[in-house]
Amino acid sequence: MPERPLLDKLGVKPRMRVSLLDVGEDWFRELLAERTGDLHDAPVQGSDLVFMKAETPADLEHLGSLRRLIKEDGAIWVLRRKGAGRTLSETDLIAAGPAAGLVDNKIASFSPELGAMRFVIRLRDRRGSGSSTNASEARPDMERMISGSRAEDGCLEYSYAWDVLDAGLIRVTEVWRDRR
Repeated sequence: MPERPLLDKLGVKPRMRVSLLDVGEDWFRELLAERTGDLHDAPVQGSDLVFMKAETPADLEHLGSLRRLIKEDGAIWVLRRKGAGRTLSETDLIAAGPAAGLVDNKIASFSPELGAMRFVIRLRDRRGSGSSTNASEARPDMERMISGSRAEDGCLEYSYAWDVLDAGLIRVTEVWRDRR
C-alpha cells in the first residue's frame, strides 16, 4: 500500500485557512498552495491549521499566543529536527502543550529531517464540548480512523483511550514500524 500524501497525514483540506510561522520549507508552502488558497506567511486569526518550526524550548513559548488564533477545532503543528542533530525532544514538546492550554494528539514524519507533533485545544476547553454527547458523536469518525490506520502498511497499533481523570481528554496511540 502506498504511503499517504503528506498533506493528508497532516489533515490539510481544501479551503482551510493555513498559517506558517518560520517554517522555511519552500517546497511545503508550494504544496499547501496547491491544496488551499487561504495560505498565510504569518499566523492569522481563525486559522484551521498553524505550522511552526521550533529549534529551542523558547520557541515553544509561541504556543500560547498561537492557541488564541486557531479555531476551536483547529490545530498547531510543531516541526522539529529529528535524529542526532535535534535540539528539542518529544518530551519538551509534550510538556509545552498544557502550559498553552493545548494537548498533543498526533505525531507524523514531516520530512527526512523534520518530525511534526500536532497540538489541539482540549475538548473540555471548547465551548459546549467534553460531554458524553460529543463523545458519542465522535465515535463513528474514531472507528473509521482506527480501521483506516490499522489497514495501512506499517501500522502496528492505533487506538484511542478516554482519560479517567480528565473527561474531555482522549489520548491517541499510534505505533508504526518505520517510526524513528
